[in-house]
Amino acid sequence: MATMPIVGEAHEGEPYLSEKQTIKWVVHDFESLEHGFGQELECSPLRCHGHLWRLRLYPRGGENALESWVSAYLSLEEIDKKNNRDELKVKFSIRVGEKEEHYEPEPLPEMEMSGGNIIQRPELIDPSNNHIVNGNLTVQITIQIYMDRPSPWTPKKRLNKDMLNLLESGDQSDVTFIADEEKFLVHKLILSTRAPVLAELVENGSANNEIRIKDVDKTVFRALLRYVYAEEVPPPRKFKKLAKQLLEAADRFGCVGLKLHAEVELVNAGIDSSEAANVLLDADARSCALLKEEALSVIAANPNAAMSSPSWAGLVKSASLMDEVMKVIFAKTHCADETDYDNMDVKTLRHRLDEADMSVDGTRDMLVKRLKTTHGGK
Repeated sequence: MATMPIVGEAHEGEPYLSEKQTIKWVVHDFESLEHGFGQELECSPLRCHGHLWRLRLYPRGGENALESWVSAYLSLEEIDKKNNRDELKVKFSIRVGEKEEHYEPEPLPEMEMSGGNIIQRPELIDPSNNHIVNGNLTVQITIQIYMDRPSPWTPKKRLNKDMLNLLESGDQSDVTFIADEEKFLVHKLILSTRAPVLAELVENGSANNEIRIKDVDKTVFRALLRYVYAEEVPPPRKFKKLAKQLLEAADRFGCVGLKLHAEVELVNAGIDSSEAANVLLDADARSCALLKEEALSVIAANPNAAMSSPSWAGLVKSASLMDEVMKVIFAKTHCADETDYDNMDVKTLRHRLDEADMSVDGTRDMLVKRLKTTHGGK
């Protein structure tokens, strides 16, 4: 089999090695130290790469060394708390005088040490080798840390901000909406894609392209336009307050995304039993499948409270809705499997449609029909 030429290569998730940083200790009058075999010379801790390290030096050998050797170890005393880990992968070298030993990368937990025998003591103190200068011994440890590879810098995404700036500035706008006596300068091209019903109003509007929007508060209309231009929803507290009005406006002007967001907000806010019948009527009229499902669930949980509400009289006039109410109360159904679309909840139906890049707006029956047409199922 012929080998194909490789024209590029990348290693994802590979840690990278930091720059080298060196810390050093100077041991004065080294030869006069009286430390015996296995006795450590206590050295001050130093910081390197943000972490705290200590040299553990045994002038006449450590416990695991022969008496004629000088042993040195690197001890990780404290990990910088910003790292949020309990060990570091470290590559380092220890230089005692002019003799240097290199150590392969290894994980080093906090309060653990690594190193070993560096040089035989007779060789170290021999003046001809120049390891000791003016009676002083210098020990240097050069450290590199394996780190997570930083994400490459990329410019901030500015599309939403630029689109909102375009809306606020009105630059090159070609139509004016007037809502609650406030003027909004907008662009036909954007409306045609993002809010088709608003775009139709423009096509059928006056010659001077000034169109009055009736029965919509200016705050609601501004929020609608900000969603049309940049898919921005109001802050949580404001959204909760405006959710019903935004749902009505979004449904009226064909802004499906905002309608779905507002519907979810109303469901998450909860439906009072005394309002459930009214919510059911409104959700059915606007094809809000999720809100309708929640209203039915609330009625089924407390039918007496729903039946005593003023809006119940309007509900009983709809034979189809009353049939759905009775089914929810008395017919206990469950979803048999992942192809049982008829018994799936609306959230799952929408999730499946969204995965298939299909419309998630419409009645429950419409959602089920789309899935069955595409995937089959029961």
